[in-house]
Amino acid sequence: MIRIGIPGALITVMLSVSNIVLNNYISIYGSDAVASYGIAYKIDLFPIMLSVGLSTGIAPLIGYCYGAGQKERLEKSMRIGMAYGTVLGAMFTVLLMVFSRNFASVFLAEESLVTQTSHFLRLLCFHAPLLGIINMVTSYFQALGRAASSLAVTVLRNVLLFIPGVMILNYFWKLDGVILTQLVVEIVLAVVCLIMYAAASPGKMVSARQSA
Repeated sequence: MIRIGIPGALITVMLSVSNIVLNNYISIYGSDAVASYGIAYKIDLFPIMLSVGLSTGIAPLIGYCYGAGQKERLEKSMRIGMAYGTVLGAMFTVLLMVFSRNFASVFLAEESLVTQTSHFLRLLCFHAPLLGIINMVTSYFQALGRAASSLAVTVLRNVLLFIPGVMILNYFWKLDGVILTQLVVEIVLAVVCLIMYAAASPGKMVSARQSA
């Protein structure tokens, strides 16, 4: 229980560290940029939390199928979970792109801040469909007791890719580069997660368990 719980705890710790780095770089461009990003991030939490809820909710089913040796059901559950997560994220991307100013106006009155927040929200929302892959694969490894794989995804996402990404993209594209770091990191991470999932496919994991 402790071994499986450690990656979950580290997600919160590493997320805090990466957010500190991100906010420090955004603050270079003034308090308005920090305020605008804060509002945009809060709005962007809707698809993030829904994706986390979906992947967390399906984790017991994944664990049950693995324990029962139900290879086909396990694979089907992962396919459906990824598909639902990706489609849900895509819907939110379209929604936030079209109504970004409307959402920003709920929290802000000053026109310049509304415009900046709307712009940040459009840059952030493109990552939403990728969450259906990343969060599902993370839950998959946690449900199967693969603590090392789950921890690797967490470290890669919040430390090895995100922090250097903020520094590099800030150098080349300034504030927009800092905001786009999340999208760039999660594109890379989604590819890595698919490779890790293919290497430890449900069929291989179930077969290995049955052999043991």
